[in-house]
Amino acid sequence: MKLSNKLFAALFATLFISSAAFAQGVTGDSDNISATTNVVTAITVAGVDDLQFGNILTTPGADVIVANTSANAGSFDISGGVAGATVDLTFTLPSTLTASAPDGDPTPITIIFSATDASRNTADVQGGATNFDPSSTESTVLSGSGALFVWLGGTLDTDSGTFDADSYSATITLAVDYN
Repeated sequence: MKLSNKLFAALFATLFISSAAFAQGVTGDSDNISATTNVVTAITVAGVDDLQFGNILTTPGADVIVANTSANAGSFDISGGVAGATVDLTFTLPSTLTASAPDGDPTPITIIFSATDASRNTADVQGGATNFDPSSTESTVLSGSGALFVWLGGTLDTDSGTFDADSYSATITLAVDYN
């Protein structure tokens, strides 16, 4: 047993000394990175015109369509952004218009947005604007002055019920974020 203890002690000492020898003279490496940011101007979004469907009858009728090129289209002006910056446009869209002073249990009016009901342009010109789907986030570039103009049309599904005589409305929100 004494021989195996001595052999174990010798083996342990050899490994310990070898490990120490390998550790000596071995150095690590290091490098640096920077933490950076760009401070940019805030984007201003202004709702300019409401999406206006006009007067409809209380009885079912044909759908009422407002094109994004119509004078009745809703519109937003975006300004104050970084010139040429890429931004994301995201709408929060309602599915119905509701009566402002409901009498009883009025039927809401269904509002539908198609894949081409929104449009955008770097100039305040509806004609020639680029159509996009308001139900999806749209990435685009601001003008050289950091501006963008957005229009929104839609369809009222008025053949699905009888409606109370009242004013009906819903909120439409456009969020614009740097990409």
